Parts: sequence; C-alpha cells; structure tokens
Amino acid sequence: MRILLGIIAALVVAVGLLAWRLEAASGRADLAEVRATAAEGMLRDQVQQNQALAQSFQGLDAALQGQAAQMAKNNRDLAARLRDLANVTKTEGDSNETMACLHLPVPRQSADRMR
Repeated sequence: MRILLGIIAALVVAVGLLAWRLEAASGRADLAEVRATAAEGMLRDQVQQNQALAQSFQGLDAALQGQAAQMAKNNRDLAARLRDLANVTKTEGDSNETMACLHLPVPRQSADRMR
C-alpha cells in the first residue's frame, strides 16, 4: 500500500510538473503568436507602402519618358530650324545689306520684343 501511495504521489508530482511546464509553454506560445500577428501586420503595411512606391515610380517613369520624347521632338525641330537658317538664300526683294546681317547677333532687347 505504501508503494502504491508512493507511485501515486510520484505521478501526481509528475502531472503537476507537466501541467506547470505546459502552462509555461502555452504562455510562450501565446507570446509568439502575438509577436507573429504584430509581424504580419507590419509586413502588410510594408507591402502596401511598397505598392504605393511602385505606383509612384511607374508614374515618374511615364512622366520622364514623356519628357524624353518631347525633348527628342524639340531637338529634331531645333535641328531643322537651324538647317533652314543656315540655308537662307537671297530672294526677290532682299538687298545685299539684309543678307549681310544674317550672321550678326541680335541685340537682347530686339530678341525679347520678337517673342
């Protein structure tokens, strides 16, 4: 009988220790779950921020491509105008003096008034 009581007491102590360890493990698991939930929320926020940045970069890329296309068009237009200016020939009604003035710089005040 004493042996049986000793075995039962040992089992009660073992079950108590097991329950205590299980409770501690449960607390650690709850803490890990809270941390995982917080990390998941932060990850979701980061994904949303990355998507917003990606959209901003796409908009910026589109704007820069539009500006590059406009700049290329302006450069072609400028080159054509410079070619036309370089190929100015004397026509009816032009005097030698007007042709001689073609390569002279235009004063700033006059250039501003012409715009």
